[in-house]
Order: sequence, then C-alpha cells, then structure tokens
Amino acid sequence: MKKKVFILICLCLQLFLQGIPAENIVEDDVFASNTKRRIKTFYSMLIQNKKMDLLHFKPYEIKSILSKKQIITQGYDLKTIYKIIDEAKAFTDGERWDTIVALSFPNGNTVYHQLGEGVLWSYIWLPDGKEVFDTSSEPYLFMRIAIISDSDGYVNVREKPDAHSKIVRRIKENELFYFTPISKAEWYPVYLNEALPCIGYIHKSRIKTYGDFPDWLKKKVKKMRGGC
Repeated sequence: MKKKVFILICLCLQLFLQGIPAENIVEDDVFASNTKRRIKTFYSMLIQNKKMDLLHFKPYEIKSILSKKQIITQGYDLKTIYKIIDEAKAFTDGERWDTIVALSFPNGNTVYHQLGEGVLWSYIWLPDGKEVFDTSSEPYLFMRIAIISDSDGYVNVREKPDAHSKIVRRIKENELFYFTPISKAEWYPVYLNEALPCIGYIHKSRIKTYGDFPDWLKKKVKKMRGGC
C-alpha cells in the first residue's frame, strides 16, 4: 500500500513539473539553491552596509557595487528582495557551470546575477543591460543566446526598435543569435555572436530563449559553450 502511494505521489510531482515553464527549472545545475542563498547574503550585506570581502569581490568591484546600490536594489527593502529571490527564475543558458538568476522587481525592472559554480560572482547586469563591474567607456551588454519564435520560419531584424523601421537582415528558424534583455523595452538589440556590435532589433515576442530550445539544439549549444 505504501509503495502504491509513493508511486502515485511521484507521478503527480512529475506532471506538476511538466507544467512549469522551462526557465523556472535550472537544468543540469546542482548549484541553484546555493546560488540563491549567496544572492540573499549579497543583498543583506549591501543593504545593511556590511563588508562584502567574504563574497570574493575585488576592491574595484565593491566600489562599483556601492556606487550603484540604488539601481541594484531598486530601492526595495530586504524582506521584499528576499521574496523576489525566492520567486526568481534561474537558468544556465547553456553554460556548463554558470547560473543566471533574474530578479524581477515589482516596478517592472529586472536585475540579473550570474555566478560561476554557484559561488563566485561573474556579473551583475542592470535593467538597461549594462554590467556593474565594467570600467570601460563602452559597457558590455548582457547577451543571451536565442532563436526566433515565428510560424513564418523567419523574423525581420529592424534597423531601429520600430515595426516600420528598415529591415537590415532576416534570422531564420533555429539560427542561433544573441540579444540583450532590457527592462520595460518592447524591442531588444540583436547580435550575431558575442563579439560583434548590435546589428538591429527584434520584438521581444519573437525571441525564444535556451530553456525553450528543442533538445537537439540544447545539446549543440552545450557542446559549443563547454557543457556536457
């Protein structure tokens, strides 16, 4: 009897998980829960003005973080941020180790945290796509790997973020490209690879991220990006 009940619970759990959007589950990432704990520690230290040396930040990184404290916290208190972290989407984006956690604040802005191996910080990306630690005159952009989502089998890349703007290129079905998610924007800047400048803009509704890739393409991306 106990065995039958256990099997029934497992089946119900499996059906429940199948109904959760792909990015709500961190695939092939054993560091997910630890990552969120580290992010909570980070915000606790930041809001309470405690030293962040134990989080492996370099001096110039700490200076940059403190100068952007209001943008990173979006002005919310620690209790609210803890809840946001608990509900945050976490994903690997095809990387072997790095976990990306998207903190969606009630005001509509999103701050992304990327940790290597669930311990060491790699990046903190602000709602405008700029990277907190960057010190150059041309900030790096948070590029996410993607494919198009369109029944026509292609999507037009526009010169400007406008449906009536000039078409500069077409991206076909299952063709890999990169984009930068920007809070509250309807159109996202697009790149052909991580080294090139922006080639134009695609409406956010036409973009499909790694969590929704077909399995064969996920395997290709993992291999390409050093995964297993």
